[in-house]
Amino acid sequence: MEDRAGVTVALVDLEAQDVDEYYNGYANKTLWPLFHHRVDLTAYERSYGEGYERVNRRFAEVLAPLIQPDDIIWIHDYHLIPIAGTCAVWGSPTGSASSCIRRGRCVSCSSPCLTTAGWWNPCSPMT
Repeated sequence: MEDRAGVTVALVDLEAQDVDEYYNGYANKTLWPLFHHRVDLTAYERSYGEGYERVNRRFAEVLAPLIQPDDIIWIHDYHLIPIAGTCAVWGSPTGSASSCIRRGRCVSCSSPCLTTAGWWNPCSPMT
C-alpha cells in the first residue's frame, strides 16, 4: 500500500494470463464493444469470462481486509463491476467482510443501459 496525494492505494500484481483474459479479453474485446454500441467488434471466449471473474474476485479479496467501517468504496468502470456484487455478498449476515457495505459505482458507457427493470443510470448510487 502507498499514499498518493492523501489517497491510500493498494497495488495488485497480475499474471500474464490474468491480463490477457481479464483486461485484453473480457474487458476490452467483450464489454468495451458492447458498451459502445459496436457489437460487430465483440469477441467472447469462455476463458475471458473466467479470467474476468477470477481477477475481480482477487481484487475484492485484497481490498476486503483494508476496508475500514466508514470507508466508501468507489467502483469505477466496467473493468470492476463484479467487485460490487462480491462486496454485497460479504456485507450480508453470512458474508465474510462485513465492512464492505457502503459502495458506489460508475460505469463509463455512452448511454444508460436497458435492464429488465427499465433504464439504469450507470452512475446511480448503490444501496
